[in-house]
Amino acid sequence: MASIVTIDDRDASIRYSGSWITSGTYPEYKNTTSASTQIGDTATFAFTGTWVSVYGTTGWTSTNGVPTTQYTVDGGSPVSFTAPNVTGFPLYHYQMFASDALNDTTHTLVIKNTSPSCPCNTWFDFIEYIPSQSNCMAVVSFV
Repeated sequence: MASIVTIDDRDASIRYSGSWITSGTYPEYKNTTSASTQIGDTATFAFTGTWVSVYGTTGWTSTNGVPTTQYTVDGGSPVSFTAPNVTGFPLYHYQMFASDALNDTTHTLVIKNTSPSCPCNTWFDFIEYIPSQSNCMAVVSFV
């Protein structure tokens, strides 16, 4: 079985569009996070595998409201996430999206800021995915 691969928010394989800011602190993955500051901003990640999930840091709801994001795989139906209204300490490594099982092929994940009252940041931390089984197969031959 393939191991889960973790992709940091600063990885070059993630394409950002719009107004994103960077930050980060311990215990965030690699001490980094990225956040969109405008409605409609996107982050796009292409991968070959069978499952994908997105994690972030949430908390300290701003006066602009609770942050919302939308997740789409391969142009399918979007899945919305509304950050919990947290007081006190932030929630680190918070799962904001997880796909259902996917066909073992190439996929595109799009993360979109849908917060109507920006700036209202959901801090994106990392992506996990299960890579294609064809990338993990060993060849055994008997002579």
